[in-house]
Amino acid sequence: MLAPSPESAAEEKTQRYDVLDPPVAVALIFGAIDSLVPFSYIFNIYPYINYWHAATLAVKLLICCIYYKYISISRIAVLSALVLTSIILISSVPSGSQFADYAKIFGFVTHVFITLTMIRRDNLPKYMLASVGVMFASTLIYLVAAKTGHIDTTFGRYSYFHHTHPNLGSEIIAMSIVLAACVLGWVPFLIVTLPSLYAIYLMEGRAALVVALITIGAKLVYDEWRNKKRLALILGGLAGAGVLALLVSDKAGTLLNSAFLLHDKYRGIGSGFVGRDQLWNVAWHWFMASPIIGNGAGFFDRYGVEIHNFFLFGLSEFGILSLLIYGMIFYLFYELYRTNRKWFFCFLGIPVFWMFNDRFFNINPYPFLLYVVLFAHANTAGMGLKSLLVPVKARPPAGPAE
Repeated sequence: MLAPSPESAAEEKTQRYDVLDPPVAVALIFGAIDSLVPFSYIFNIYPYINYWHAATLAVKLLICCIYYKYISISRIAVLSALVLTSIILISSVPSGSQFADYAKIFGFVTHVFITLTMIRRDNLPKYMLASVGVMFASTLIYLVAAKTGHIDTTFGRYSYFHHTHPNLGSEIIAMSIVLAACVLGWVPFLIVTLPSLYAIYLMEGRAALVVALITIGAKLVYDEWRNKKRLALILGGLAGAGVLALLVSDKAGTLLNSAFLLHDKYRGIGSGFVGRDQLWNVAWHWFMASPIIGNGAGFFDRYGVEIHNFFLFGLSEFGILSLLIYGMIFYLFYELYRTNRKWFFCFLGIPVFWMFNDRFFNINPYPFLLYVVLFAHANTAGMGLKSLLVPVKARPPAGPAE
């Protein structure tokens, strides 16, 4: 991991002179709140999810009022919010987007940036730890429900809570594995990961399974990189055991096929990614119909179509203006790579989700927590509420970096 230069550290210290670090409890509470969405599925109140999101936002705002002196927001977050708002309005106003479309997307943006007023790089690990704990609890509840016959199945595939789509549930659980890889040691990480992998297997969430396996591999390689001999032995042993199992046991091949459905008639290799190739063609058609500003927020929701591709979804709804959003995301990933290589490598599986689903701006733990982590990790020079409201007449000169 690269250390900041003395000059940048001194500049950061000066910029944050009026910013106080929130108590640890605040980070934990925010992490728990932002990860509670699975419980809306557990309690079957998802039909009233807008009220759920409004209630959780109100709780976060109340916490901000109580701890107002700790409020801070990074300049990049403010700039991103302004750019995003401009893109949404430029694309949506001429396209006839409805009030519900604006409420959904701006509700998401508000949730993200209210979290960012309290969460930044120094308390982000605590936030992530609380998120992992809440999502792991929901995973354990799911496994108990599945094994006691309270989860529906369709041709052997388990749904998520109360008939919701298994892809949704598997993405949530995979996101918990990604965050756990960043903040947990190997023993607690395996305690979280093994049951989570089994839940993903029950839901046949293949993209989520790939993301989880990439995350596990990235954590293993990064943690053992300094001891390359041991790393080679571990990787060689795992590969050898896998090949041997496939050669001597039919069950191993059956397990591999059941996990990835390679030869399934409807979901296998020859199915065009379960018909996604046709949906991608539809998305490309709508992008070409309005390539500059797109078709506006909520376009596909109004037609009941799921495009199943992150990039094509953005291009269809916001045209080439969406390239600014993608540029922002890639820049934040670069910042993560520059300052925290372990977290960057643990997030390397996320592009698999971009390929196969279209959760662009969504309040579910994936992708909501992804945006929070990227923005909060970049926030090292936030503007405190005091400095925003009351001009600072003088600041002490920057001293040497500690």
